[in-house]
Order: sequence, then C-alpha cells, then structure tokens
Amino acid sequence: MLASKLSISGVKAFSKGILYKNFHSINNDTYKVVIVGAGAAGLNTSSLLIKRKIFNASEIALIDPFEIHYYYSFLTLVGGGLKPQKNEDFLKNNKNFQRNIRDVIHPKVSLFNNNVKEIDLKFNKIHLSNNLELKYKYLILCPGIMPSFDNIKNSIMSMNNPNCNVSSIYYQLNAIKLNNLKNSFKGGDAIFVTNTPPTKCGGAPIKMCFILNDYFRKKGLNYNIKFYTPLESLFSVEEYSEKLFDLCDQRNIEVKTNHKILEIDPIKSQIIFSNNNKIINQHFDIAHITPEFFLHNDFHNFPFTQKKNSIEIDSTTFLVKNTNNVFCIGDAANLSVGKTASSISSQVPVLIRNITRLENNQSMDASFDGYSLCPVFTSLNQIILLESKFSTESAKSFFNKALKPRRIFAFFIKYMMPKIYWALFIKGKWFGKRFLFAPKFPK
Repeated sequence: MLASKLSISGVKAFSKGILYKNFHSINNDTYKVVIVGAGAAGLNTSSLLIKRKIFNASEIALIDPFEIHYYYSFLTLVGGGLKPQKNEDFLKNNKNFQRNIRDVIHPKVSLFNNNVKEIDLKFNKIHLSNNLELKYKYLILCPGIMPSFDNIKNSIMSMNNPNCNVSSIYYQLNAIKLNNLKNSFKGGDAIFVTNTPPTKCGGAPIKMCFILNDYFRKKGLNYNIKFYTPLESLFSVEEYSEKLFDLCDQRNIEVKTNHKILEIDPIKSQIIFSNNNKIINQHFDIAHITPEFFLHNDFHNFPFTQKKNSIEIDSTTFLVKNTNNVFCIGDAANLSVGKTASSISSQVPVLIRNITRLENNQSMDASFDGYSLCPVFTSLNQIILLESKFSTESAKSFFNKALKPRRIFAFFIKYMMPKIYWALFIKGKWFGKRFLFAPKFPK
C-alpha cells in the first residue's frame, strides 16, 4: 500500500513532489521494475527482488507520494492502551510505528516521492506528477487502500473535537485520543462501529471492542457495549463468525447487524445508522468508528480499477486484467482475502516466482492459495487466530487450537511483531506462517 495511507502531516504532503534518486540512476529513466506504493507490499517486494538477485537494486524504482512508512498494526496497540504513552508526541517519535522510507529501502533503489499521473500500458511508461516519465519492463502496483470518512457526516469534525468522545484508530493520531477516552470513561454507552468492506485489517474494529470491554470490566464500570456492522456476519468464514458471536455473547456485547453508519451528532452524542431503510439513533458516551476504504485518487479513472476500491487482477498470478507485465498485490488487488500483512507475506513469494519465470522466458507456474491470517484480541492479553483461504474457508495450518484465546499469541503480537516487521518483514525475510522459511517452488 502507499505509505501515505495514514498521514500524520495531512494532505499537504501530496503536493511536495520530492524526488530522491541515487547516483547510479541520475541519468536513467528506464527500469526493469517500477513499484507503485511503498507500503508493506511494495517494500517487501522490492527487498525480495534484490535478496533473490533477480534484479540489481539500481534497476528498481519505487514510487510513493509520501516520505514516511507506517506500521499500521501498531495503532491497535496504542488505541487499546497496550503500549505505554508518555505524551502526545509518542507516535510521531516512535520508530516502532514510523520510519523514513529512504531509511528502510536499499540505498541503490530509486525513490520518487510523487503521485502517479498516468500509466501508459501500450508503451510501458508511467508518468509522474512532476512530469517525469519512467519506462519499465515490469510494473508492480501496490497502492493499497486509503481511509475515507466522507460518507460519515460530521466524523472528521467529531474526531478533531477534544470534547466529543468519538475516535478512530484509522484517523491520523486518533489512536491516542481513543486511549485517553478509554482511561477517562466513567460508564454509559460504549459503541463500536465497523463499515462496508473492504477494510484495512478488517478485524481491528472488533479487536478494539474486545480490548476496551475487558478494560471497562476490570475497572468495575457500569456500561452497555454494542458492536454495529452493516453486514449480517462478523467474519466472512462462517465458523469464525459464529465464534466471534459466541465471544460477544459471553462478554455481554450486543451485536447489531445490518446497520450502516451515516452520521455523528456531536451535540446530542448520537450516531445515526441506517437499518433496512429505517433511521436508528444510538447514544454514546464513548465511540470508535471505522471509515470506508478506497484506492488513492490517482487510480480512480484507470481502466483496470473497480468501484474505486480495487484493481482487477488474475487472483492466482496477480497479473492485471488484459496485461502481460503489470501486476498488483496487497490491499488494492481485488482479492477476497484479509487486508493484512500475513496475506502479503503469502502473495509476494508467488509474485517473485512468476516474475522470475517471465524474466527467464518461461511460463508462470506459481499460484496464490488465498491464505491470510487475522489475529483478534479477545481481551487485553489474549488473542485468537483466524486463518482463512480467499476469505470463505478456514485454513487451520498455524496452530491446531488457534480459536482458543491464548496469552502467547498476544505476547507475540504486542512485543515481537513490531520488531519482526521492521527487521524482517519489510526486508523480505519473513514469510508469515512459515516464519523465516520461504515457500519452495519446483525447479
């Protein structure tokens, strides 16, 4: 995904148009590989291409309009109070959360901090917002999806208002606000809202619900807690959905299905929902909301874009529709999989294998199995693991009893995964359920 999906500095950064090039490519606008997006998918792909010695680093260009890369999952820990915060600058100065893109990629990779203006599929060219033109042999699209609160009236105003008890881990530094609201909550109505898919880390909204519920319970507060979803289920895999419903029932969390969030009334402290063409008003004393997600504006009018939130591809080879050298992986791809780092760690080796075959004048032979993993906090210190294939069937390969809440899972996510992400994952050295062992393909 584009590293810009979570902007600390705001939309002004889009217009900076900063260009970083190394001395190896100062007079070279032709690359073997151009990667759009310096998020988890883009960085992992770049690193693995170099690590496997498929291309030299100087033959790779990376495009992203922002200068900073974020470890997005860290916000769940911050919003839930699972990472200590000394002050409001906690996130801005935290290297477990953000780092400069230039500092985490190979020094010989060319980095262009620009927007994409046009992609010329016929002549293998990509035009940037600074009027620079890059030629490519292979184009890899990893733009990700970006949060949009446009369809929730008054949401931005409410989240920016320190006197309104609405927040979202998907909005800038609002994870800190959520933790502060959690700490000051004295009881009443606690409302958690998810939105229409696709959602970046779709399990995060219910994670926040479980985490804060456990915190309120341990404080002995008198409160009512509800979880609202526009869907009929809590997870795309029926078995996992039933498990989450059971966990909610055990924790006295009332689940409201088929409720689409429309508006926030900060004066009356109400959230307005649509439920089967009826308008429902829900009072809140604390609320966590989830936005809709779309592709970056750069991609809305491209011929391979679907409904402004995905790029149409072959789900096994990742080739973009009607192309033979343009690929797309990660959150932007129209794959029925979880929008998680674990899914990316399963996608990238397949992509690398197929590009390697093409580069050797061979047919592609690797296919994506649809694997993704969603770790869901069920309390402050326990997690269940939801493994799936193409979001429709379970894939219990990680642990035999992953649906039982376990402390060891939570310890791994809280303390180990941030370190693994920066030291291994974005460096092409971490392969999800396979840990440090890359998948093997036929010779």
